Amino acid sequence: MCSHLCPVIDESDFTTRYKLHQHGDLSARIEMIQLQAMMFTAIAYATEFQLRQMPFSTVLEGQTALLENVKHLYNHDHSVGHVTRATVCLLLTFWSPYNSDPCVNSFWLDRAFFHAREARLWDPLTDSATPSSQRKVIWWCCLVRDRIIGMGLRRPHRLHTTAHERTWPMVTMADFGSEVICSQYMDRRSKQLRMSSFIWLCHLSIQIVSIIEFQREAMFSRTWRTGRENVSSVTKRIEIVLDIKHRLDVLELQFELDGNLTLRGGDPQVDVVAVKTLQVMIQSLIIMLYRPFVSIHPHDCPEEITFRSRSVQKIELAAAKVGGIFHTLLTQISIEAIPLAIVAWIHFPVAVCLFHSSVAKDQMPQLGAHQRSSIVTGFRALAERHSGAAATVTAIWTTLENLLGRERRHSQGHSSDAGVDGSQLTVEKDASRLHAIGTVVDRILAFDQREIFLRE
Repeated sequence: MCSHLCPVIDESDFTTRYKLHQHGDLSARIEMIQLQAMMFTAIAYATEFQLRQMPFSTVLEGQTALLENVKHLYNHDHSVGHVTRATVCLLLTFWSPYNSDPCVNSFWLDRAFFHAREARLWDPLTDSATPSSQRKVIWWCCLVRDRIIGMGLRRPHRLHTTAHERTWPMVTMADFGSEVICSQYMDRRSKQLRMSSFIWLCHLSIQIVSIIEFQREAMFSRTWRTGRENVSSVTKRIEIVLDIKHRLDVLELQFELDGNLTLRGGDPQVDVVAVKTLQVMIQSLIIMLYRPFVSIHPHDCPEEITFRSRSVQKIELAAAKVGGIFHTLLTQISIEAIPLAIVAWIHFPVAVCLFHSSVAKDQMPQLGAHQRSSIVTGFRALAERHSGAAATVTAIWTTLENLLGRERRHSQGHSSDAGVDGSQLTVEKDASRLHAIGTVVDRILAFDQREIFLRE
């Protein structure tokens, strides 16, 4: 089910070997560790009916048991090669229980890179028994998972350095081989859409790197300055933001056109997940791109103050779009079909939507009361299925309650602000709210326990 996010298994090859193995062909080797890792990933999408047919009562219980099996084989079966181990570790990067377990997504991502580098999957010129197209897809899976986890879970410092390694060209449909025309488990059109979605995800991951590198270089000086910056430096920084935003907009338009063409004749239940997941990520990246610019600094120059107003508008618009996309997902597919990986990308947008629905109902007309209610219900349904979502959702509710309480106390104690420009005061207030919510969400997703909740 996560194939459009991480198509690390060659479906056609695995199916052929599995069928031969089932018929007694001992030459058709099936790695038990890989099969267990695939089951670990798949059980996240099990329905309540399917769970009742298993020896597990919850998704968490099933994933925990299967993870222990995989870890045992990983530590003791030394016959498994680096390529297979890399695929296994990539599948385990979807493990995010939000507890003290050190062997979670980032740990397994580090191991995936280790095995991929040992097998020289990054090198197009390496002579290997593994087909070049398969090595290319696996390496791109490493890059994509690295960038999605780094940005989505607010761990940019853990991004792996790959600049010194040869770079494969962009993945194409041809790299998926016979799967393009001979899909084993779903409609051919739907399979092609999932392949296309991964290719667009590869393109999107390049923009993620651009955002991370830009913010790493530019935001340190902005945060720690002791006086006003040169206007040319501020202008250059704003121009870079606008350029990245333009690239994201173009990427979204190209993907939507490609998705609409491929979607015709496919399975709507399958297709909508692939399309909407990528749309959510693009809008969330826009939010993350603008988020540093809503923070208020005593040495802000007029250009930064003006751009802060624009940043607030861009964030609120993108948040409303994410809320609408999430609502569409909930109305068109079952909750079991929604990938857990999407949770990290909807936390901040959903928090913004829900806060506005409580404090500033008239400022987000894109979302009606029915849509907001649907979003809350869907968020809680995800929390009931996944422990990682449960912990973060609880933290979000607590944060919003504390922030709302603070707003109410402030409004009671300050009925008016004489002598202050009303529109500017509103922008500054909105910027302060977004910064406060964003800071807490960042710490929640990064599993930073130092200051999770806004204090009373």
